[in-house]
Order: sequence, then C-alpha cells, then structure tokens
Amino acid sequence: MTDSSARNHEKSIFRNWRYVVGWLLAAAGLIWVLRDIHPSKLALQLAGIDWRWVALAMVCDVLSYVVQAVRWQLLLKPVGMIKLSQSTQAIFAGLFTNEVLPMRPGEVVRCYLAALWMRASFVAILPSIIVERLFDGVWIAMGIGMAAIFAPLPEDLIEAGETFGAAIALIVVLFAYLVLRRPRPGGWRIAVCSDGSRCARSSRCSRDWSKGCARRAALKSFIWRSSSRCFFSPCKRSPSG
Repeated sequence: MTDSSARNHEKSIFRNWRYVVGWLLAAAGLIWVLRDIHPSKLALQLAGIDWRWVALAMVCDVLSYVVQAVRWQLLLKPVGMIKLSQSTQAIFAGLFTNEVLPMRPGEVVRCYLAALWMRASFVAILPSIIVERLFDGVWIAMGIGMAAIFAPLPEDLIEAGETFGAAIALIVVLFAYLVLRRPRPGGWRIAVCSDGSRCARSSRCSRDWSKGCARRAALKSFIWRSSSRCFFSPCKRSPSG
C-alpha cells in the first residue's frame, strides 16, 4: 500500500512538473513574440478598434471550424461515427500543432485522434484529409480567379494561380473518372467514393457521391465566407489614419 502511494505521488509530481514546463515554455514564447511591441503604440491601436467587429470575427472564426468538423463527419461516415465535439476537438488540436511546429504536422495529429476515438486504423482516416485538401484546392483556385477578375494582380501571381488551377482541374477530372467510370461487364464495380475509400457498389455510388459532394461544397462555401468575414470585419470600422 505504501509502495502504491509512493508511485502515485511520484506520478503526480511528474505530471505537475510537466504542466509547469509547458507553461514556462508558453510564457517564454509569448515574451519573445511581444519583444518588439511598444505598449504606448499598442494602446493607441487598441483604442481605435471597434470590439463589436472583433467579437463577430471571433464567432465567425470558431463557427467556421465547427462547420469544418461537420464536413469531416460526412467524409468519415464510411469509416465510422465520430461525435461533433470530438471532430471539432481534433481539428483545433491540429490547428494548435500547426501553429507551433513546421510542416503542418497537425493533420497527422488530427488523423491520430480520430482513429483513436473511432477505433479505426490511421490509414482509413487519411483519405478524408486528402479529399478535404482537394476541396480546399478547388476553392482556392476559384478565389484566385475571382480576385484576378476584380483586382489587378502581379503577373507572377497570376501565372502561379493558372498553374495551380490547371493542376487542381486535372486532379478533379481524374477523381471524377474514378468515381463515375462504368463497371466492367460481369464484375463488381470498384469505385473511389468522395470519402476516398474504395468500395464495391453499383451505380448508387455515383449518386451518393454527387449528393455528398454538393453538401460538402455548400459547407466549404460557408467556411470560406465565414473566414473572409473573420478577416475583413475588424477592418471595416478601423480609422483611416
């Protein structure tokens, strides 16, 4: 009994020291980020902010990730069910990881958490992330095209956008071919559904893919508009200088 109490005490001390080290690292990072900030200038800038727009921007920002969690739920349906709170938590965990570490390892963290909670393999979760990035690429290409129509852009940026759009269009065509191709005579139809998993189904797969794609495209549109509002709202009432 004494040995057990001693081990629990040691674990408690280790856990507390781990939290202390985490807080110290966070404080050091915050001090390093704010090292060039002048308090007087910061106070003047904060005085010119309309905090109502800031609050609205924060709500739109959080809501956009909740909607992204709903979209991810739809993509994960063929693998299993995951709660909205869990998918949202995994997305925010991935975001925080990307803020701290390079090379966007948050996507790996997100897949790992979903696989852990859904009791599925990591490989089964990964295709949903790939399809999400495909949808994001489509919307980014459309956004660059709309910006080029209504605003003058540098030639290098336009060329990069055209190359990026052509690559995304090629991937979309290939993806649509894999989904909509006709089955071989006398055999099962092997198609790649919108969630990225392979399944042996009839022509119902194409109809399900079309319906699911429409729902996810609508969700992505809402995310894009919410993110835009989050970025531009604080600027609407800022002083012109």
